[in-house]
Amino acid sequence: MPRIMTLFAETIMQISRSEFDEPTYGPDGELMMGDYVAKIEGKTASLFRLCCEAAAVLADGDEERQRAMRAYGLNLGVAFQIADDILDVTGDADVIGKPVGGDLQRGLLTSPTIHFLQTAGSDKTAVARFYGDGAPAGEGLHEALNELDQSGAVASARADAERFGQKARDSLAGFADDPYLRALEGLTHYVISRAS
Repeated sequence: MPRIMTLFAETIMQISRSEFDEPTYGPDGELMMGDYVAKIEGKTASLFRLCCEAAAVLADGDEERQRAMRAYGLNLGVAFQIADDILDVTGDADVIGKPVGGDLQRGLLTSPTIHFLQTAGSDKTAVARFYGDGAPAGEGLHEALNELDQSGAVASARADAERFGQKARDSLAGFADDPYLRALEGLTHYVISRAS
């Protein structure tokens, strides 16, 4: 179908462009968060959006249904990625299947670290040492993860994920209440609360 091929092509282009976008560490927390969400929308969430919109196209949904599923997928994808970034701070390596703290070690800004870096005095912490010039190569990781976990930043990030999950559910308002709708709504809760 030409429409599906167009969606695939648009998504591939967006992912490719987003690969070069990185949130920049700085004093403006809103700017960091905006860049972070834009990066997620361009990568992880664009794949969720593609799958959901393509499903609506294949099901012969009208334009309104396609837009609703597009919005659902985009917001579900953002919620999923924020939850994944939380697991990078709080998860169990044996359960999530990768080392905890990998994003921090690579100096990647995520929702938990952005919230943490907006608090007063955060520039003197183990977390802050992972950003900017001379970031440590693994030293202080355990201390930084403890700082993040005990700071309230994880709770703020979880609230971000919940907000995007709610936006995903809100986009389904025009759909009939049936088992399919409830499954889509349930998926928004699952991606936020998952342990791996």
